[in-house]
Amino acid sequence: MSQTIASALGNRIVTFISIDDDFNCVICMQVADEPTRCSGFFCNVCMQLALTRKKNCPSCNKAKITASRDVVVRNQILKQQVQCINKATDPPNTTSVANKKNKRKTTSTEKCTWTGKYGELRAHLDVCEYEMIDCGNDGCVDKIERCEKESHQQSCGHRMINCDFCNYSIKVAAMSTHLERCPKAIVSCECGFECTRDLMTDHREKHCPLTEIQCDVIGCASKFMRRDREKHQDEAAKHHVHLLSTVLQNLSVTVQQLEHQQIESKHQICLLSGKIQQLSNSIPFKWRISNLSLGACSWQKAIRTKTYDSPNFDVFLNGNQKLYISAEIGGNKLGLHLHKDFEMSTDKGSLDISGTSVSVSRAGLPAIKLTFKNNAMLSPPNWGMGWSSFLDEMALYIDNDVINVDVDLKIKNVDQTIVL
Repeated sequence: MSQTIASALGNRIVTFISIDDDFNCVICMQVADEPTRCSGFFCNVCMQLALTRKKNCPSCNKAKITASRDVVVRNQILKQQVQCINKATDPPNTTSVANKKNKRKTTSTEKCTWTGKYGELRAHLDVCEYEMIDCGNDGCVDKIERCEKESHQQSCGHRMINCDFCNYSIKVAAMSTHLERCPKAIVSCECGFECTRDLMTDHREKHCPLTEIQCDVIGCASKFMRRDREKHQDEAAKHHVHLLSTVLQNLSVTVQQLEHQQIESKHQICLLSGKIQQLSNSIPFKWRISNLSLGACSWQKAIRTKTYDSPNFDVFLNGNQKLYISAEIGGNKLGLHLHKDFEMSTDKGSLDISGTSVSVSRAGLPAIKLTFKNNAMLSPPNWGMGWSSFLDEMALYIDNDVINVDVDLKIKNVDQTIVL
């Protein structure tokens, strides 16, 4: 029987039942694969290899030939009867390079008995029960015959199964590792109690009689197993009474001190009530920088920095203080400063700031918050403080052409003599 090495089938050997020797390649002497004609037939690969060594036809020795495939001859070959490639399987450790180019040995195991036209072989291999195919399980590199796929998948270590405890889908090979940490697997405590793994910590912390705990009587540093708690209470009863008596005496003294301080504070507040009308210890302020996309000087197109000032807000401390927030926008950067309106404020002195913070926020994004240093002061000549680069990517915090600015203003009264 004649054969060919079929390039269209991954260079596998195809055996013809009966075919005229005139279709043989004059170089390899097998049925021409993708036949090319000159004075005789050639496999396309054989002809290309021959022409790389010498630019003459290896059959008629014509110089400078141009090989072209013969479609007519190819169609004639495709109509010839062939055996299935999987007709027989070579015994183990007997396959060699020479065997790949020749028919299977007579000692091979017979398998597929299909015969048909060469042109129908590809379609047959797609359903042939003896064709080698992939397992199909993710991660498995085994090749098996199609008829063995089902049995292989039942034993394949890469097949997916569900955990009996948590119903999580996992590979068979990884199941033992999963069971070692599965939260719903049943585990046993040293005390003999059984529960799911995710409840074991709660059991040990609150219920397990073998867990070491500390006495809950104030001042007692004794530690013992939970099962011995009642025994410890009985044995240390006198000691506990002494500890609790000491704590009670200390609490009594502390209560008396607090009552005295409260009376003193109320007295001093009454004395100062006529002097202090309004005292703002913490003032929240919200401001919306809006219409950022309107006008020729929008933040996207501006070359120079553009300034937006918030309305003044009042702080009543040693007179009416007028403060405002100033936003400086240049390109994609946002600067924020806290200013004192010197002309509008009744007190012309400096104002002590302690713990004031400024933040910018937008739904879905973390707020950006910065805090002034303690004891920072609004003082001349600029009467302001802040950051010229509060945001380097301002665009992220623009919501419908608006930037939301929150200020938590904390002011220390420099003339204050009592902490309220």
